[in-house]
Amino acid sequence: YAHYVFNPRDISDWMQQLLKYDLKGRDVTTMLGAWGDRLVGPKHRAKLDMILREAAEDRLGGFLSSVGGDRLPDSRDGPKWSTLVDKTVEGKVQGTLREVSKVDYRKILSTGLATYERDVRPLGITLVDEVVDNLACLDRALGSRGGGSGCACVLMVGRSGCGRRSSISLVAHLMGYEIVAPTAIGVNSRACMKELKAAIVKASGAERKKIVVFVEDHQLSGAAEEFFGVLNALIASGESSELFQGEEREILYAQVKEDYQQEMQPGESIQEYLLRRTRENLMLVLSLDPTHPHFHDITSMNPGLFTRSTVLWIWAGWGRKSSLIVTSKALKSIVGGGGEAERLPYHKDLCEFTVEIHESTRSSQREHYERIGRERERLKKGLDKLKDMHEKVDDLAREARAKEEELSVKERMANDSLKGIENGLEESA
Repeated sequence: YAHYVFNPRDISDWMQQLLKYDLKGRDVTTMLGAWGDRLVGPKHRAKLDMILREAAEDRLGGFLSSVGGDRLPDSRDGPKWSTLVDKTVEGKVQGTLREVSKVDYRKILSTGLATYERDVRPLGITLVDEVVDNLACLDRALGSRGGGSGCACVLMVGRSGCGRRSSISLVAHLMGYEIVAPTAIGVNSRACMKELKAAIVKASGAERKKIVVFVEDHQLSGAAEEFFGVLNALIASGESSELFQGEEREILYAQVKEDYQQEMQPGESIQEYLLRRTRENLMLVLSLDPTHPHFHDITSMNPGLFTRSTVLWIWAGWGRKSSLIVTSKALKSIVGGGGEAERLPYHKDLCEFTVEIHESTRSSQREHYERIGRERERLKKGLDKLKDMHEKVDDLAREARAKEEELSVKERMANDSLKGIENGLEESA
């Protein structure tokens, strides 16, 4: 995986993010789980745990005994780090990550979910363990905005249907962010850029709102070079000069001029001040499916999505226990009908059968797609052979035509020679 490459900048960003944690009396090892967010699957996380444990044993001696065990703490089973614990009077997060038990964190999420569904729209989220862990990772990623030179970016990677959109909707609402989702990117470039420009104005202009620009893979049409060109500039430096030209830039400067005079840092120009406001208030969140046809093209053409973003490769699916909980909740709503008399007997076996049907359907669908893939590869190889045969036949036909022309030339030369001989014999006679 390309996003497994680490460099010194990753270490620096991690150290800067540690400043966001409230580490009173705590061991820094509890933050090592952040490295596992970008890993694909539990096997890779277990391997990282083994590497860290061996490094701790070799270089730090009694390090592991001081944390009370023979393995590093598992951030997924232990306490969570969240910015939702401390909020201002206005309900805004303060940006400090504080430790909270998993039970208390689930209560915070449950209260926030009820408020969101009451005020905005139903999300249909069931707070099973995997969902709580994913929300905690997203909470930490949005809350521990690094001190980089550009806008913070979070890349959420996972299969479709695992709740990435619902997760970012809930966490952004709890943190006081407004979500802006551009229209089909690459299809109507002008409309997309207009929406992105409006989001930047909201973040850096007079409104000074906290904005999340949320992009999903189904909104992408092709590589969308123009959109990702602007996105890369925002991630690298927060620069948006490509979007604002001439009069538009002057209007934006006029909106922040008064704040600039009060908040400017020594030697800071108004353009630099505007960039700082953009970096503080604008966040980019991309939700991509690794099986999407454009995933490889997008990530390979825009390496900053891996090197300068917080990668969360955690939306993989649910365990059987969580599947049973979700199924039980769904069946209760169907069979119970909100207080109405039950039409069917409801018991554990029904949940078990439902989950088994779901898993068998998923496995049969996967086998079907794999079979189609193998058949496609076979047909592709056969088509390639036919193309090679067609090219060989064309080459042979061209050679035959060339030889035919050569033979016709030689035949004419031979006929001319015979005629010359006949004429010579007639003249000599």
